[in-house]
Amino acid sequence: MKKWFLIYITVLLVLPTQAQKIKYKDLFPLLEAKNYDQAEPQLRIFLSEEKNADEANAHYQYALLMEKYFQEGDILLDTSSTSAYADTTIAFYRLAKGLITEKELKKNDQYYQSFYRRDLRTGDFGIKISDVHLDIEKRIEAVELRRQQTRELHQRLASIKETENSMIMAYNNLVTSYESYYDFILKADFEEISALGTLADFQFLMITKSKEIKETATTLGLEGQYESLEFQPLASEFTGVIGIMTTLDGTLETYDIDEWVGKAKLDINGDISYLKRLFQTTDEQLVKGKEDLLKGDWRANFPTEVPEDMIQLSEKYDPDNGPTDLVAARINENIIIALSDTVISKDWTDSLKIAYHVETCDSIKGHLGEMTALLSGLGDKLSNSTTYYSKFFTSRYENLDGAIAYVNDLAKWTDDQIVKWDTVSAFWDMRNNWGISETDTISLNPVDTSFTGDYFTLGKWVVDDYDVISYGVKKDSLLGFIARFGPDRKMKWETRFESTLFEGRIDQRFEQDTLIAGEEDIAFFLFDPIGSGRHNMTVVSFSLEGNTNWSVSVNAEQKPVYSTYSSGIKQHTIFLHPQEAYPLPDGRLGYIVIDQNGEAK
Repeated sequence: MKKWFLIYITVLLVLPTQAQKIKYKDLFPLLEAKNYDQAEPQLRIFLSEEKNADEANAHYQYALLMEKYFQEGDILLDTSSTSAYADTTIAFYRLAKGLITEKELKKNDQYYQSFYRRDLRTGDFGIKISDVHLDIEKRIEAVELRRQQTRELHQRLASIKETENSMIMAYNNLVTSYESYYDFILKADFEEISALGTLADFQFLMITKSKEIKETATTLGLEGQYESLEFQPLASEFTGVIGIMTTLDGTLETYDIDEWVGKAKLDINGDISYLKRLFQTTDEQLVKGKEDLLKGDWRANFPTEVPEDMIQLSEKYDPDNGPTDLVAARINENIIIALSDTVISKDWTDSLKIAYHVETCDSIKGHLGEMTALLSGLGDKLSNSTTYYSKFFTSRYENLDGAIAYVNDLAKWTDDQIVKWDTVSAFWDMRNNWGISETDTISLNPVDTSFTGDYFTLGKWVVDDYDVISYGVKKDSLLGFIARFGPDRKMKWETRFESTLFEGRIDQRFEQDTLIAGEEDIAFFLFDPIGSGRHNMTVVSFSLEGNTNWSVSVNAEQKPVYSTYSSGIKQHTIFLHPQEAYPLPDGRLGYIVIDQNGEAK
């Protein structure tokens, strides 16, 4: 009773001062017509008069008006006003109920015609006080229920906000100690994976609470509001996050932590786990392969290239990691051992396969060069990688120091191998550049003026992988020679050709090039850039079986730039100018045609 009285007194204090005499019988029609723009100011003035404190219907009408404001009020944006309307509504309904008596209904029945009805029990028409009181009680219950539901909505909104804040705090606590998303997933272990599960639990709880909010909002008639919890994508970069949950405009929005958690778990348990296993298994295969190689097992099996998956995943997540370079160095080490081992490489002991030895030396030196590049700074790379791949180091090398010690030993071994293979390679390179006939030793280096033998080499080709064909001039006869040498650099055959270029001059000033290198025949030309006379270029065609097809000497105003060959008629067209220069401005042909018989046109 005290609370009602206080509310009533408060309302009276804020009511305007009486400006004129108001009679309720004149005011009621406005209230009944719900013309509140005119009726409300007059009703407030009427109630402010002390003599009207017992006017029951005036209090009832004011309660109806306050209930209207409460029902129509924005329970989200104007919570203080709607709460005040609720309290005022209930207070005035209760005052009105106490004032509405049988005497009031008899005296002022014109104000309660909305309750005029037939009594189903007696059949009489009239206004029953029980109907009026019951209506007031139901209205009070409805207001109290809506007020309680409004409070529940605000409590649930506050609760889901607290959950979001807890989720964001957990996220920030999880990621702030990492430099980037990749730093996080590469370091992630049991503790981090458990923390990811906790983040997902927060979001699941928010979804559950959002459903409760939707139910309460629907009960309050807030159709279309708080329909669902909307999600915004969370960037992978660790810049920290700020809650963006909005509640006053009827929406719920937050970061999609669950999506981020799902991606992180997938990366950690998928790509990252696989990459770390790949480092270990590949290293194991290389160690086993090296052991077998050192035992002389020619069947030794080991990776000869860095696995493509390792390259792709490293480039994606950790481009500068140490284990990848360590694996690459081990691969090169095993290949070098396999190529140089005298038991495994049977051809190595065959002195007749000179070209094979040159190729093997070049391959070994190439792998040694790769190792030198890989091992440079590898110790620092491994040190920087230990926080990501600690299990790799402990399982394969006992610890990081063990891995670095191995790298240092490998670097020393590489330096020793470089010295060794530089010497071996120089010997076989020298041996590879000399051919042997039945009567002479022939330098296969074109224009080797230091050699005083009978053969003066002008050019060469490598055919069938290891064979060499050289051509030049035989000094004793001033005839051109073409000779083929096998992998052992022994002469297989020799054929001759004539050239006017050799008359009186045999030196390195001849220029030459291949015209057509076919499966059966090869054509080439020799050109004398400073020669005088009618013929300053010789064109030769020979077969790979050792026969000279033809040779022809012609006059060319300059060295040929390109040629074409018609296989149907076996005709060579030799162009003396670039293609874009044709047709020549002065009408000259500027090309030479040689048919299958060696006739020049």
